[in-house]
Amino acid sequence: MATLKFSYSDLMELLGEEIPISEVVESLTMMGVPVEEVKGDEIEVEVFPNRPDLLSVEGIARALKGFLGIETGLPSFRVTSGEIKVFVSDSVKKIRPYISCGVIKGVDLGREETIVSLMQMQEKLHETIGRRRRKASIGIYDLDKISPPIYYKVVGPEEVRFVPLDSFEEMCPREIIESHPKGIEYGWILSDLDKYPLLVDSNGTVLSMPPIINSEETKVEENTKNLFVDVTGTHEETVSQVLNIVLTSISERGGVIESVIVRDWRGERTSPDLSPLKINLRKSYVEKLLGIELKVSEIKSLLEKMRLGVSDDLSVLVPAYRVDVLHEIDLVEEIAIAYNYMKFEAKLPEKMTLGEEDRIESFLDLVRDVLIGLGYQEVMTFSLTNEEIVFNKCMAPKVKYIEIMNPKTEKYRIIRPWIYPGLIKVLSNNKSSTFPQTIFEVGEVAYPDEAEETGAKIEIHLCAAVTHPKAGYTEIRSVLDVLMREFGVELQVRPRDFAAFIPGRSGEIIHKERQVGFIGEVHPEVLVLMGLENPVALFELNLSEIFEGSL
Repeated sequence: MATLKFSYSDLMELLGEEIPISEVVESLTMMGVPVEEVKGDEIEVEVFPNRPDLLSVEGIARALKGFLGIETGLPSFRVTSGEIKVFVSDSVKKIRPYISCGVIKGVDLGREETIVSLMQMQEKLHETIGRRRRKASIGIYDLDKISPPIYYKVVGPEEVRFVPLDSFEEMCPREIIESHPKGIEYGWILSDLDKYPLLVDSNGTVLSMPPIINSEETKVEENTKNLFVDVTGTHEETVSQVLNIVLTSISERGGVIESVIVRDWRGERTSPDLSPLKINLRKSYVEKLLGIELKVSEIKSLLEKMRLGVSDDLSVLVPAYRVDVLHEIDLVEEIAIAYNYMKFEAKLPEKMTLGEEDRIESFLDLVRDVLIGLGYQEVMTFSLTNEEIVFNKCMAPKVKYIEIMNPKTEKYRIIRPWIYPGLIKVLSNNKSSTFPQTIFEVGEVAYPDEAEETGAKIEIHLCAAVTHPKAGYTEIRSVLDVLMREFGVELQVRPRDFAAFIPGRSGEIIHKERQVGFIGEVHPEVLVLMGLENPVALFELNLSEIFEGSL
């Protein structure tokens, strides 16, 4: 969770009322924002990942206004039509394709606390919903230092020079990546690129090199009154959400939001879009989940306390900055928070049941016990991997697999469809340890499956592997035979060649005429590619299939 520090006096000024600090602490806690420490005038809180709109004192004040009854219902944000245009070059499509922008005029940044809050919100959003700036990053500039229109494009590593924020010398993009503190910290985001994104105005003045650093020439100062805000990133919805959070938070200090026209390869659009989300809520659904009876007027009052708009027919309007409210169930949670969890009475279940361990877990414990009894050590490997390891180096059977959108690193691009590549990697990392090495893992794998509600089918697999100078098929087959006896199920091994195994020394494992796994001596080519020096024998079983087929 992210932590946030703010001034109690600044919070009171935003609330417009003097509230005892003890009441503030209690209210924040009941809202789901636990207070870590109160030290003098400073309050430190923890903010859960689902509430990025609370990563600023402005957002905290807005929520508290509703919870304390100072100002309830849907906040109103007046967005005036602006004439500033942002032109997006096609060249950014493969680098950092999405951008949303907005303007705030008449904001008062005359106090140091306000500047600190602005910087803190920016960095907290970067680290959380922005995924350390890779998914989304924010640029905030003094609008009066900019000459529109603004251009979002890419440049070469040494094509332009500008003075980065908090510096005194001009630097080119390559120099910023290599030597500027922010370039060193976030340069990994652009490390594989031969061109870098850049925002410039009509005079060629550089606004920023997203997501690394802003320009010193357009920086925000205490006398700044008008702000230009941009958010760039790799995920369009997140970019829009972050912009909405920033603009609505800053506007709590009295600024007026002004729209910007963004023109990219898809056409022209107006930014930001602060239209509220509409969700229809059923009274019966609320009462069923919470176990209490509520009048429509009471539900309406509780939701308005959480800064949501509600009509008499329980049609709920969710403000654009509440990115965590997506479904009817989320509204029920808001009602529960406003109602106060401490007021719910403890009740015994209407139907008494006896708890017991899930049968599949008992089955898996038996598998573990048998293998540990045979001298095998259990390991746990990552569920995320990459195609190079699984299919190229370990030559796993070709199957459909699930890819990760916008992976943080090339090492973890897919969800594993097989376990054995992970175990081979463990053996490779421990090739200097004592032999023999006998390891196993019981874990989940996943495949795309449109028939499943989530679009993915999850199975539990077992893989056992042994390596030492004389490791072979007979040894690993004896382990499988012991397991078959302990399972009390009949498994057959039919000869079959697999790319990952030595021809003639492998087979498919059959249960009720269905293939549930494979066994064999790992091919020397795999050993070389994975850096192993001794033979490896292994088997992998689909335990989900065996368990279900044995019921």
